[in-house]
Amino acid sequence: MVGDTVTIPGNFSYGHNEAVIALTWAKLDPRQEGKRHFVHMFTPNGTSVASDELKGRAVFHKNGSFTIRDIREEDEGQYVMTLLIDVIGQREHFVKLEVVVPPVVDLGVKSPYGAPIGSDLRLNCTIDKSNSLVYSVSWFKDGRPLKLQKFDYEDKVFYRSSIVLRNFTSADSGNYSCVAKSLKTQETGSAILEATYPARVTNISTQPSITAGESTTLWCTTAGNPPPKVTWYKNGRKIYTGVTTEGNVTFVKIKRARTSDIGKYRCAAANGLGEDSRTVYLSVGGMEVTASSSSSEMTISERWLEFGIIVGGAVVGTTLLLTSFLIIIFVAKRRRSKSGGCQTCHVLAISHSQPNLHMIGDDTSRQSHTAGNLDPEKPLSGRYLARAIRDYKPTQEGGLTLEVNDVVELLYMGRDGWWYGYLRGSFGFFPSRAVTMITGRRRLSMGIKELSQDDIAPARNCSSCQCQQAANFLR
Repeated sequence: MVGDTVTIPGNFSYGHNEAVIALTWAKLDPRQEGKRHFVHMFTPNGTSVASDELKGRAVFHKNGSFTIRDIREEDEGQYVMTLLIDVIGQREHFVKLEVVVPPVVDLGVKSPYGAPIGSDLRLNCTIDKSNSLVYSVSWFKDGRPLKLQKFDYEDKVFYRSSIVLRNFTSADSGNYSCVAKSLKTQETGSAILEATYPARVTNISTQPSITAGESTTLWCTTAGNPPPKVTWYKNGRKIYTGVTTEGNVTFVKIKRARTSDIGKYRCAAANGLGEDSRTVYLSVGGMEVTASSSSSEMTISERWLEFGIIVGGAVVGTTLLLTSFLIIIFVAKRRRSKSGGCQTCHVLAISHSQPNLHMIGDDTSRQSHTAGNLDPEKPLSGRYLARAIRDYKPTQEGGLTLEVNDVVELLYMGRDGWWYGYLRGSFGFFPSRAVTMITGRRRLSMGIKELSQDDIAPARNCSSCQCQQAANFLR
């Protein structure tokens, strides 16, 4: 039998005058006649060598026999012992080893197995005969023999026995086993069968009628396999709080009932095979407890929670009010500062409501406003233009960037060779050698058209910094 320990006997007889050289064991190859596989060799001087297949499992004895532990199916076969004697030759001894393999029993269903109530269920017990002889097959439920008709079938490879459970009920649930008896062994295959059925609500609490301020608990009992999922609803809406489950009973607790708790409470159960529900109506009578009359029933923690909510709301409201007030003040100041800066600057130093453009060389101004007659230490009373004859890029703050052919409005001419003017919305200083005054004749030859106030007047959105620079310089 597989797993057993067996001793293969040896024949170690020889004469006193015969000198034994070696004793060997070999196994005949069943697929190739005459071929032998080495098993073990033993010599009188104590040398002992075993094959890899039996190493650690075989023990050899002085009488020539050897023992194999944990017998395997592949150990089966014809063994031959060879005794090599000096001068005489060799003597051989043959032993056949048969290994019995227990049958494998399988019911073919995964345990536990769900069987729908009312269905017919057939259980098949399949026995792999291997090289063992099956004498009988028996059926048991929870360890007791089953008195059911069985159907047996046998071929060269397996043996099968079947039973049929008709109109399966909850009473048929249990542990079913198939026992196959063979030589020296008894093998068993088993599976647990469970009846499956749709979810049902088997009971529900009676119609409760309570007084406002009282507490009550509604409950329902359910059944089903697989176990159902239970949900409580109030007037069609699912209840999330106060629901607990113990075994097959599900509770919903209502604390300090109010008239708003009146309505239909439905217990619903579902498990994939079906669903069921029952409804109970809750009525609340008497005068509803108001907040003032029920305040004495509030716990200390509830009172502190209510106080915290009130204080927190007041703090948040005050904070939002102050923040809004500060934002309004800030925006008003910003608008006031933007509305007055540049306009004041324009009135004091630069802007003229009726521009009077003076060109050196014009017939109307040639006598009084020539380049030589201009007082370089006084601000210009009219408007004078100059054209850039070279590029100028200031190296410090307050300078005015010029490009060749730019037309600059002159606001002030200093004796040190630095003039102050306006160009493209900017005010700044620049060297007088970078420009040339525009006369009326040169203006016509350059093709310059009459300039409008928008072309040369300071930008209405100039920064307060630029206006202050001009005002400070003109002072």
